[in-house]
Amino acid sequence: MKLTATAQVSVDGVMQGPGGPEEDERGVFERGGWAHFDDEAGTAMDEIYRRADAFLFGRRTYEVFVNSWGSWDDPGNSPIWTALHTRPKYVASTTLTEPRWADTTVLPGDVATIGELKARPGGELQVHGSGALTRWLLENGLVDEVNLLICPVIVGQAFAMVLQRPFGPADYLLGLIAGREVTIGWLTEAPWNFIAIIIADVWQWTPFMFVILLAGLTAIPPNLYEAAELDGVGSWQAFWWITVPHLAPMMLLAVTLRFLDAIKLFDTIFMMTGGGPGTNTYTTSYYLYTIGFTQFHLSNATAGAWMLMVFTLLVVSLLVRRLLRPAEA
Repeated sequence: MKLTATAQVSVDGVMQGPGGPEEDERGVFERGGWAHFDDEAGTAMDEIYRRADAFLFGRRTYEVFVNSWGSWDDPGNSPIWTALHTRPKYVASTTLTEPRWADTTVLPGDVATIGELKARPGGELQVHGSGALTRWLLENGLVDEVNLLICPVIVGQAFAMVLQRPFGPADYLLGLIAGREVTIGWLTEAPWNFIAIIIADVWQWTPFMFVILLAGLTAIPPNLYEAAELDGVGSWQAFWWITVPHLAPMMLLAVTLRFLDAIKLFDTIFMMTGGGPGTNTYTTSYYLYTIGFTQFHLSNATAGAWMLMVFTLLVVSLLVRRLLRPAEA
């Protein structure tokens, strides 16, 4: 079986399932309940669970599932409930002795045992959540695929704490480099608040952009570079006349996706600056939220949302048309 790990994490690495604030309070974690599925994420999770032939849990995650999915009645239309109640479940634990869910087998959790479980015929052996177990599986090279649902909420308020004056370390480290005291209001003064938001947004989405560009690079035929080398073409010329033209469609795709992300930018601003100072860091999405859900001018917010949608559709349609033009030719 192929071992796949699925986790829902915030952009600063906090893992949690879509439960309530009291789901897992280890380490006096006070911000539980942030993870929620929208319709798109719910559909994706349904598809993941449909592919499951068996499940592997850590002990704590298993107990969470027992107290939720294991105790709920069949809703009749849930692929997740059906999979969890009809597929075998394995728990890697040295402390669990009497599992409370039918068709559950407790494993010692060593490499040989998990390897034997993977060697059995079947589709996917799925690990959901189970942070400690997932790290151990990754360290031992037992994971074949990772599905990450990244929520763009900075649950741990990482950037806000790093940049906060006077307690954040950013000003202190800059002071060590500059050799004098640095007191920058990253979240309260322009243009530093814009720079802080840009840093957070770039940090969040740069890995995804690299994945897109890497896919484009691997699709370039290597014989083009071999022919260029035989003709005495330099590395810069090869980059400009071979790499860039072949990579252009993927670059346009990346620009399109980032444009959509920028249009709906809300979470980072909400957590870092709250739109302030004043309305200095408002985006269209944050402005519509303020108008609709703070000032309760719902008609104005609805009209603005429709205008934003029409504008977005026009721009994206132009980008997509340009993206598909080479394929049509």
